Amino acid sequence: MSVAPQARHGLGDWVIGLEALLFLFLVGLFLFWKGSTSELVWQLKHGIVENRIHAADELAKRGRKAIAAAPALKEALGDSNPNVQTLAANALLRMGAWHELNSSDWITKASPNAIEQAEAEIANTDPPPAEALLVVEKAAISGRDPNSREFAVFSLRGYGADALPTLEAASHDTDLNVRNAAQTVLQEIHSKEPHAATMESQ
Repeated sequence: MSVAPQARHGLGDWVIGLEALLFLFLVGLFLFWKGSTSELVWQLKHGIVENRIHAADELAKRGRKAIAAAPALKEALGDSNPNVQTLAANALLRMGAWHELNSSDWITKASPNAIEQAEAEIANTDPPPAEALLVVEKAAISGRDPNSREFAVFSLRGYGADALPTLEAASHDTDLNVRNAAQTVLQEIHSKEPHAATMESQ
């Protein structure tokens, strides 16, 4: 039994329409994926050097909006390209990925500017994020740049007694400004302790 010409024509139109819809769907899916955090993570893991650099830089610009990329950025700290390493460390700092920073070697890879920006944000947050304490302590003791170590010391003032051991260590820093900053913050914290004890006894 043969199919009538009109039926074959109608079937052909239906197939063409289905192919057009599939094409539009694929184009829409590509446009949705292109430039997304998922696409940037893919580029960070599998792209050529130029694409990995672009992906790390773009994720750094997005900050906390791209927090889902933090695990991939932590992996990128071990990238073969130093620029990717630096941008990945900067991105982790900008998005406040404290868990990944606490458990990774970022301190020698992040730029001083990115470290100082993160420390300034912590210093201006009341109370400061508890999970960031280990990150700031590492910066205060192991930071390559004296200015970054000084910034870190001042960022510790909001942590009170929890920061005392690190501040004591920083008070013996090789840089005079860091030592002075540590001593200043130590005095501030100690000056509040009697006041706190008085308040508790009332």
